[in-house]
Amino acid sequence: MITAVYPAAFEHLFRGRYGDLLTADVRLMLCDDWYTPAATDAYADIPGTAEAYGGGYTSGGAPIPGLTLAWDASIGREVLGCGTIVFPAAAFTVRYAIAYVAIGGDYMASPLICYADLGQAVTLNNADWPIAFPAGLLRLGPPA
Repeated sequence: MITAVYPAAFEHLFRGRYGDLLTADVRLMLCDDWYTPAATDAYADIPGTAEAYGGGYTSGGAPIPGLTLAWDASIGREVLGCGTIVFPAAAFTVRYAIAYVAIGGDYMASPLICYADLGQAVTLNNADWPIAFPAGLLRLGPPA
């Protein structure tokens, strides 16, 4: 799954708002069609009515496991990789997967990183739902 970077992510990065992404509380929030990512979005203050709700999902999302950094020397790009996130017994509807850094449980202070659009709302019916980012969660540098 390919992510799109929120434009504000670059400012957050340059101003040090993320801290060390390998040790930060990076989370994956899920939203339905009530939310549409916008170029002006900067923090995870997404309306609660837009966040996924149901079995297997906790408000605020799930921690993203296995964060790594890898340099792709062939094109001169740094890649923030991660492990697969699994939502067990998922029973909710999702359209967007949104990565952000959780800052003390305060969405207004929690900077967004990137998001993935599933293309349409997907309703999950009580089955484990894995989501992976094989191309990396965030890529900085020229396109492949």
